[in-house]
Amino acid sequence: MESNILVGKELCKEYKRGKRNNVHVINNVNIEIKKGEFISILGRSGSGKTTLIQLLSGLLLPTKGEVLFDGKQLSSMREKERARFRNKNIGFVFQSFYIEKNFNAYDNVLFPLLITDLSNAERKERVEQAIEMVDLKNRITHRPTEMSGGEIQRLCIARAIVNEPDIIFADEPTGQLDSQTSKCIMELFKKLNECGKTLVMVTHNEKDAMEYSDNVVRICDGKIIGKMWTKEYDI
Repeated sequence: MESNILVGKELCKEYKRGKRNNVHVINNVNIEIKKGEFISILGRSGSGKTTLIQLLSGLLLPTKGEVLFDGKQLSSMREKERARFRNKNIGFVFQSFYIEKNFNAYDNVLFPLLITDLSNAERKERVEQAIEMVDLKNRITHRPTEMSGGEIQRLCIARAIVNEPDIIFADEPTGQLDSQTSKCIMELFKKLNECGKTLVMVTHNEKDAMEYSDNVVRICDGKIIGKMWTKEYDI
């Protein structure tokens, strides 16, 4: 395996509840993610797995601890700098999609490129490549209301990869899909991983985690309670 792309050190996330009580959502978590790895964070609802990837991606700042992305400390960045860093280096795929229903597929995928320095021709090429990668070329002018759930999730994946990010975070990406469509989405993630993308997937689906991931991290009550390599590597 290659070197670490992402490291979380002694991560804690607390929220205040009233004047005296603090809620510990993430409690002293240490995690390392290697370049090119497909890692699943497995846990029940409320276990802290979504909060953990929000910390690792810089969407949230830890109460304690630090996140290092390719050696850069995310918490030391200002908010705007961190947002630009995410846009350039990180792709997101969410369970609830978060796409613009009034935009067609092309414009939804184009959206992350609008704050880049790419030319219009470069943007067009990137969008078309991403859409072709997820096999939506024949739906490029369609709006989400004209697409199936599986097509919408593939559209989200195209949007996540259009900036050619170093790492993709997927939060319950098959949670709203039927079993056959879920399999297609997982095969697409596998294809992206085989092309060199680092993937971090949050899921409660143990079968998907064990079948597709290189490494499974189990989380409960904000703590890592187990790790398992699902494949053999020469290290």
